[in-house]
Amino acid sequence: MPVFETEAAAKAVPQPTLAERRVANLLPIGADPDAAQRVLDEVPLWFHTFALDGAALYTPGVARDHGYRVPHFPESLAGKSVLDVGTFDGFYAFLAEARGAERVVAVDNEQYRDWVRARWGVELEGGEGFRAIAELIGSRVEYRRLDALELDDLDERFDLILCFGILHRVDNPLGLLKVLARRLVPRGEGLLETYGTSDRALESGAAVRVVGPGEVYSRDDFVYWGFSSSSLERFAHHAGFAGFEVFDQPEVDGHPLIDAPDAAVEPASDAALAASAQSLAVGLAVDQASGSFLVASIVKLRPGVFSDDFFRQWRDSFDEGVCGQAGGVTGTAQATFGSRTAFIGSCAGGVHTYHVHLEEPDAILSLNAAGEGKLGEELLETLPP
Repeated sequence: MPVFETEAAAKAVPQPTLAERRVANLLPIGADPDAAQRVLDEVPLWFHTFALDGAALYTPGVARDHGYRVPHFPESLAGKSVLDVGTFDGFYAFLAEARGAERVVAVDNEQYRDWVRARWGVELEGGEGFRAIAELIGSRVEYRRLDALELDDLDERFDLILCFGILHRVDNPLGLLKVLARRLVPRGEGLLETYGTSDRALESGAAVRVVGPGEVYSRDDFVYWGFSSSSLERFAHHAGFAGFEVFDQPEVDGHPLIDAPDAAVEPASDAALAASAQSLAVGLAVDQASGSFLVASIVKLRPGVFSDDFFRQWRDSFDEGVCGQAGGVTGTAQATFGSRTAFIGSCAGGVHTYHVHLEEPDAILSLNAAGEGKLGEELLETLPP
């Protein structure tokens, strides 16, 4: 099968942000630089971000800000059997293996090739990212090209089933939950993440929202459902699960969002940031009435680091990371708030970024915000001179 990538698509894939690198660092691969570069180059598009050579070289995964899954992923899977449904490049399957799982099976029907082609103009063979990482780390994870609704063909049961980002992309969500329940051992557990809904009125009726083509992600026509937590509970009951619990509902305008405390990272965990920053703090504000939100990051720089060129590179990297899930960067501008000049970026999905350099204490304040409340502009107006 031919492999091609348009120049526009290549530019649309942003480099990993601090959030993605933090998750990738949970699975440090430590390959030598030549092997790491070879693996990086042989896959036309990566879904997951991997730390290939000791937190220096990362795959540019298009899956953005999925750190909200990490607190619920078991620290130890010693002696357990794990099934990863919809594995794509296999990050969570390999993480399960690294955390002691005795047996890990990773399955994917590889229909993501249609989604990748539609959204990025890239043609994939299917499974190449998984195979590249498996060979690099000498993994024993078993990969099967298999549709999620055909999991009974495996003829074995598992202690833990992972199903991330799949339920909202299948025609028959109840059918998928039923087959997942059949593949669990007695007292086994399933860890599922799916697309929700910001319409709280749907909770009382255990309703499911039908999503329009391209409504959730630009150029992505393969998201069909937005589930209320009460609807998921009833689905789980009908599917035969003995219990159901919602761990978290991190959403901003209906999109998953890293919880702010979980996003605050010591700079030492990221090699590039550690070279330029002394400390980092992250905060989140949400206006429940309007649905407006603001995520604020402030980085105190090391002495002598700041320059116009550094600031420009910082802004470009930040904007690419924030806008990567919202259809890409569509424009930039400058505005004055009080006596300060702010650099503003716009995403296709209605999100805006704001950047200000604070001379005292030599720090960069970067914001990403959306909604009618214009919380980003309100915060900038309150900054002291």
